[in-house]
Amino acid sequence: MILAALADALTLSRMGLAAVVAFLIGTGRAQGAAVVLAIAWLTDFLDGRVAGEASAPTRLGAWDMPADVVLGAGAVVGLGLARELPSWLSALAVALLGGGYVALRQPALGMALQGLGYGGTLWLLFANSVPTRGVPVAVALGIWVSSWSKFWRVELPEFFRGIAAAARLRRGTSLELTEG
Repeated sequence: MILAALADALTLSRMGLAAVVAFLIGTGRAQGAAVVLAIAWLTDFLDGRVAGEASAPTRLGAWDMPADVVLGAGAVVGLGLARELPSWLSALAVALLGGGYVALRQPALGMALQGLGYGGTLWLLFANSVPTRGVPVAVALGIWVSSWSKFWRVELPEFFRGIAAAARLRRGTSLELTEG
C-alpha cells in the first residue's frame, strides 16, 4: 500500500514538475531547468519500478504516459516563452501533437511532443554552455542503459507503429505504451 502510494506520488509529481520546467526555461533559468528535468526523468524511471514492487495496485498507473507528455509539453511551452522556439510553433506543437495524442489515443504523438521538448531543452543547455547541462544527459543515459531492452523491444516499435497509424488518422486504444 505504501509503495503503491509512493509510485502514484512520483507520477503525480511529474505533472507539477512540468509547470516548474516551463517556468524555469521560460524565464531564462536554464541551469535550474536542467536539474528539474533530470529529477522529473528520475521520477518516471522510479515510479514503474516502485509500482512493480508494491503489493497493491497503483491508482495512477494509467497516468504515467500522460504525465510524461505533460512534462514534454511543459518544456515546449518554456522554449516558446523563452523565444528559443517561435511561440506560434510551440503552441502549434502542443496543439497538434498533444491534442492528437489525446484525440487519437496514440502514444507516439505524445512521444514526439516529448522529443521536441527534451531535444529543444538539451539544445538550449548545450548551445548556451549551461553548467548543469550534463545532469539531464547523465540521467537520460543511465535510464536508457538500464532500459535498453524495453527501448528496442517496446518503445521504438510502438513509436513507429503509432506514427504510421496517426498519419492515417487511425485511433489507438490507449494513451500509454504496452509491453508488446
